[in-house]
Amino acid sequence: MIVAKLLDNAEHDVHVNDISDGLGELANIVGGNLKLVLPGPCALSLPWVVLGPPTITRFPATEPSQTLNAVWRGEPITIALLVKTNDHRRLRATSAAR
Repeated sequence: MIVAKLLDNAEHDVHVNDISDGLGELANIVGGNLKLVLPGPCALSLPWVVLGPPTITRFPATEPSQTLNAVWRGEPITIALLVKTNDHRRLRATSAAR
């Protein structure tokens, strides 16, 4: 497991919070490197690690730019890059749907 290696722990000593923190740190590393090659001024938010089906998550005022669906050790994983929108109607509609 990647997070166990990052923490230098045995896999059985890694807890759910460790997994979330480790995946967030990996996203920061990848995002920092990605930002170096993106054009013009850009900003990246802190990563969001969601442990659960992607169908139940909502990110107001964003739209997906890139999505990668894969299987890791028999478990589904989705990695998504979301782009901020300025559509306040979308923000209100998403908030009202909650």
